[in-house]
Amino acid sequence: MFDLLLRGGEIVDPGNGLTGLMDVAVDGGRVASVETSIRVDVAREVIDVTGYLVTPGLIDMHAHVFAGQDLGVDVDRCGAATGVTTLVDAGSSGAHLFGAFRRSAVERTEQRILALLNISTIGTTSIRLARELEDLRYSSIEDCVNCLLGNDDILVGVKARIEDAAVGRNGLEPLRRARIAADKAGKLLMVHIGDNPPELREILSFLRTGDIVTHCCTGWGNRLIDSTGRIRPEVLAARERGVAFDVGHGMGSFDATVASVMLGNEFVPDTISTDIHAYSISTVIGLPTVMSGFLALGMSLHDVVLRTTSTPALLLGHPELGSLAPGSVADIAVFALERGECTFRDTSGQEYEGDRSLIPVMTLRSGTVVHDSRSLRAGISPGAAR
Repeated sequence: MFDLLLRGGEIVDPGNGLTGLMDVAVDGGRVASVETSIRVDVAREVIDVTGYLVTPGLIDMHAHVFAGQDLGVDVDRCGAATGVTTLVDAGSSGAHLFGAFRRSAVERTEQRILALLNISTIGTTSIRLARELEDLRYSSIEDCVNCLLGNDDILVGVKARIEDAAVGRNGLEPLRRARIAADKAGKLLMVHIGDNPPELREILSFLRTGDIVTHCCTGWGNRLIDSTGRIRPEVLAARERGVAFDVGHGMGSFDATVASVMLGNEFVPDTISTDIHAYSISTVIGLPTVMSGFLALGMSLHDVVLRTTSTPALLLGHPELGSLAPGSVADIAVFALERGECTFRDTSGQEYEGDRSLIPVMTLRSGTVVHDSRSLRAGISPGAAR
């Protein structure tokens, strides 16, 4: 007897080749079965999701959920209510603040939070007054490594914001230290890019297989395309050696023209993320909004879902997430794909039009319903969502 059956939905799990009208059975917090038809009498609870899309729970690779800290937003505003079941906090805390982050953010919520540790011990404490990498005394390799090794259950890597406004006169030195710390702890390195200096070519030279460049659609000086509208050779070389490229929309890091040119060059971001924080939340809204924006730019639904589920899960070293394959953690999102004209806006104010929007309807985390905006669990018919 299964704990729960989601019946009649359109499965979209491109990472596992699962597509089409299928039922999903959940038992013991795991996906138990995905079949074209599963008998309703073998489940304790049946939820009719006919007319809706069913995907693995979304993974937001770049968020800031250290609530009360400069950038931080409450995890409940950008998690289950948006179909996101795993949030990766991208460097809000450093070694000297991680204990506070763990107690005030991670341990107070039922939502899953992983994190990247800022190479600066103070994290993004007050970036509008002074940047965390302007004083190298905070960029302690030893403290970073000790914190990474002591919090291995949450920390998946190191984060460094390498742009002119963040590093000041210190140039590449914070990145050099972040590289050493990541290597010593056996973790990935995520690097924020924006305006230059340092130059993109120099930044990319520090990155290896499994590392991540975030803000890949930036319109600032270190954008990935050159003046001729082609992908820079050093960017192609980085991808060839296994460096991943993440969107990190944020407040000032997503240029729709750059994104469109990248897609036109068949250079598709590896992961789509929000960089949601206190200053960007009114623009970003949530991960489904950013995903819908990429649908408007011409990406397919399958490609968009792939980059918010299985691909980030693999990069994070958590293949049990972002999947509907039997045996996976039963993190599941249900969406309405609503058709109609919609307008999106990039971080420079440029508008672009789309004709589809992903609307989060229900979210399950480890097999438990944690969000149900349309009372599907009460048996209310969803009607035609497509």
